[in-house]
Amino acid sequence: MQNKPNQPMNLEEARISKETVKTISQGIPGMTDLKDEVALALASDAEYRVREIIQDATKFMRQSKRSLLTTEDVSAALRLRNVEPLYGLSTKEPLKFVKVSGNTNLFYVADKEVDLSEFIQKDLPPVPNLPSLMAHWLSVEGVQPAISQNPPPETNEMESGGKRKRDVSSQQPEFKPLVKHVLSRELQLYYEHVTKHIVGNDNAQVDLCLKSVAEAPGLQQLLPYFVHFVVTKGNANLKNLKVLKALMRLVHALLANPYFGIEHYCHQLLPVVLTCVVRKKLGKNQSEEDHWSLRDFSAKIVADISSRFSDTYPTLQPRITKTYLGALLDVQKPLTTHYGAIVGLTALGPNVVNFLLVPHIKAYTSQLEEELQQEPLTPIRKYELAKTYSAIMLAAGTHMNAGDAKKDGDSDEVMLSSKPDHGFLKALPTERLAAMKELMPFFETRYDSMTEEFGDSLEPFRNLKDFEMNSVPEAMTL
Repeated sequence: MQNKPNQPMNLEEARISKETVKTISQGIPGMTDLKDEVALALASDAEYRVREIIQDATKFMRQSKRSLLTTEDVSAALRLRNVEPLYGLSTKEPLKFVKVSGNTNLFYVADKEVDLSEFIQKDLPPVPNLPSLMAHWLSVEGVQPAISQNPPPETNEMESGGKRKRDVSSQQPEFKPLVKHVLSRELQLYYEHVTKHIVGNDNAQVDLCLKSVAEAPGLQQLLPYFVHFVVTKGNANLKNLKVLKALMRLVHALLANPYFGIEHYCHQLLPVVLTCVVRKKLGKNQSEEDHWSLRDFSAKIVADISSRFSDTYPTLQPRITKTYLGALLDVQKPLTTHYGAIVGLTALGPNVVNFLLVPHIKAYTSQLEEELQQEPLTPIRKYELAKTYSAIMLAAGTHMNAGDAKKDGDSDEVMLSSKPDHGFLKALPTERLAAMKELMPFFETRYDSMTEEFGDSLEPFRNLKDFEMNSVPEAMTL
């Protein structure tokens, strides 16, 4: 048989047509009109590249002892040629391609139409937990604890044919959907009525609302809402003295209600109440507004919280006293802050006054007296000095009354058992308490030093029952 040298070889037809290349080029800016020669050359080159990738992917398939080509093989082949692998989106339903109107050769994936009104009303997906570290026991004396962190123990349950049952349950943790806290219509109306009138101008309605909050049962569901109302309103109305007083009265009513578990919300309420005690400025004009009574009342609320929940939270009163003492010893703080710190420590009881305030009274009163002797002083400054000096005298009277009880008693334990005892010493061990008692001076020495320091001016403060925090003795009126 004789070969014909000019006979062309039979080549396989191209799988990628020039029309496909032209259609793809329409999505590239600046390539709207592609010539047939260029499209044909690109089609042949693209087919060559695709064949190379498929051949390499087939090698990975054979090395894996498989007969089915997978997307992982194609991705491995692309990485082998230093090409970024293709990324896709898996779906349970097959993709539906629709022709573009006006072009029979162009298709797109049909998307499902979404109703925006329904989309807005849907609940937000749960927020994923932040990364965290935790420790748990893998085993205790050779036994694995049955906790969620450990894998479930294998069971020996068998099927009827002798085969072990397969655990078809998912090992992924199950997240329960968020449940909205739904209030009844009656509680909603009650909450709106109280929050509306508590900051209103009708004093009769305010008193009724506060009495209802302090006595009514069945309001437990409203407690977190009242706490949130106090916190948000308090932080937003630091220059409105009337609102702050109403909010403190509301806190006092919440504490008075025996059906509320208010101890779980102390960490939210205390910052707001302490702000009303030691903040530099409360209200718009401190020279015309009575912010002193607000500080006194807020100090009593802090003392009440400390008295009731110090056993539950042993670090509660140490943190409060640290805040007060830091504000008092800071010379950069104004007299209004010092006054709040003094009345706050005094309200916590004679033990706190004896251990924390009395050691600083002499030095602090010397500073006040030196400033009182300076001229000229504005009337506002004189009144602030008088109020602060009055608070110091009240603290000294508290200390001296405790000293009188110590002298009249038959036991040395009067100082530690006198009321109110707010847990200041309860958290200390017995040996630490005994050592502290030995190191602290006796009440007799303190009594003599206080009498020597203040003299007859201390007498009006000896009877604390008849003394009001917001009153100024005539001797202190400058």
